[in-house]
Amino acid sequence: MSLTLRPYKSSDYDDVINCWVETWKPVFDTIWLDDFIDAWQQQFTDLVSRPDTVITLACQSDSTSTGQESLAGVLIVLEDTHKIDQLFIHPCAKRRGLGKRLIKEAQRISPNHLWLTVFTFNEQAILFYEAIGFQLMSQYTSPTSGLPLYEYHWSTLEADPARSAPSN
Repeated sequence: MSLTLRPYKSSDYDDVINCWVETWKPVFDTIWLDDFIDAWQQQFTDLVSRPDTVITLACQSDSTSTGQESLAGVLIVLEDTHKIDQLFIHPCAKRRGLGKRLIKEAQRISPNHLWLTVFTFNEQAILFYEAIGFQLMSQYTSPTSGLPLYEYHWSTLEADPARSAPSN
C-alpha cells in the first residue's frame, strides 16, 4: 500500500465523517458518540467554509491494478490561529507513522507555532502529542460538550529537535 497526502475535496465529505466516527468509537461510549455526530458534522461543515481552513487527507492506495483509495487520516489546520482543529487516524491505519507525517504537514503549514486541544481522557492522543514535543499549557471545560480539555502548544522556540516530528 502506498500513502499520499492530498487536499480535501467536497466529494470526500462522507468519507471524512465516517473516518471520524470510526476513530472516536474506541474513545467515546458509542451511545454518547451517536448524540455528538450531528454537532460534529455541523462543525465540519462550518470549518470547510472558512477561508483559513486547510484540510489534508492521508489516503492509502492498494497495490492492485484498481488503485482503490481509502481514507486513513485527516488533518485540519486553521491558518490564521495556527490551531490543529482536528487530527484523526482511522483505527486500521494507526501505528504506522501517519500521525507524525500529518504533524509534519501541520508544521509545514504553520512552521513556528501550533496549538490544539484534546479531551483529557484521550490518553493515546495525549501520549502522542507529548512524545513529539507538544507542551501542556492549560486545562478547561469545553463550552460545546462540557467535557474537560487539555490545551497543548508546539513552537520552534520550545521544540527539542530530538523530539520533534521526524521526517519520513
